[in-house]
Amino acid sequence: MKEMIKAFLLLSVFLMAGMMVTSCGDEPEAEPDKDKPWHDQDTGQNPGSQEPGVEDPDEEDENGNFQLTLNMTSLSMKYKNEFQLQTEEKNVEWESMNPFVASVDNNGKVTANHVGVTTIILRKGEKTATCKVTVTPKNKNFDTIITWGASRSQIKAEMPPHLDIMVDENQQLLYTLPEEQFPWYGFSFKDGGLNGSSIYVTDELYYNYNAQEYIDERYALIESDYFDGHLYANAYNLRDASIALSVFSDENINNEKLKIMVCEPVYHLKSSIAREMLKMKKDKYKKINKRK
Repeated sequence: MKEMIKAFLLLSVFLMAGMMVTSCGDEPEAEPDKDKPWHDQDTGQNPGSQEPGVEDPDEEDENGNFQLTLNMTSLSMKYKNEFQLQTEEKNVEWESMNPFVASVDNNGKVTANHVGVTTIILRKGEKTATCKVTVTPKNKNFDTIITWGASRSQIKAEMPPHLDIMVDENQQLLYTLPEEQFPWYGFSFKDGGLNGSSIYVTDELYYNYNAQEYIDERYALIESDYFDGHLYANAYNLRDASIALSVFSDENINNEKLKIMVCEPVYHLKSSIAREMLKMKKDKYKKINKRK
């Protein structure tokens, strides 16, 4: 069993990367309620909280100059929700600083496209007004700790106490549910700092807890046959992305079908050497697994 785990981790070393700190979850119930995630019970569908802007659209500054204003200066939205920004001015232009996160049409309607933060800009001539937009997820089922540079002790302090440590050696750390049940949470380290995270789940967990929804909230599909898997990024193309997510199918020693979700920085993908190393490690893992 330990050899199989090490084989899993060989793949993770070359695949992993991180995004931000999120919380890990509890063990799912035998018959999961798909509307109640492991990690967070907040699945509200409303747009979220809003911070009102200046109500008077013709307000003047201290010098008597006209100021362009919006009805909101800060907006929190759930994934796929829409919200109408308003101004009483005519002939204005709308722009999103990051349409991947949230886009805005010519009438000021904002659409939450992916989890993240961006700014909507209203323009008229040289005047501008802005609204900060935060898009929050509905699905948190596959969150893990992914803080770049975090130490091993920091990871251990963050992980829920009911999880068991299966591997804690060299540059690897692997957690499982009691009795080695899935999901498993893998972490790899370089020079004492976290440089990657992965989640191993059964096909049943992957589909019952809507992994595709989780992915779609955060990433766009880049390549559908990426070394027998799927490659996603946190932008519409790799040039603009900072994080890539690879999802592979595999089997464990008991022929149980698994999904492996690993994150890595995009600059790894831009190196042909890195891509070849990834393919080589995956091929090696397959050969080891077949011998088990």
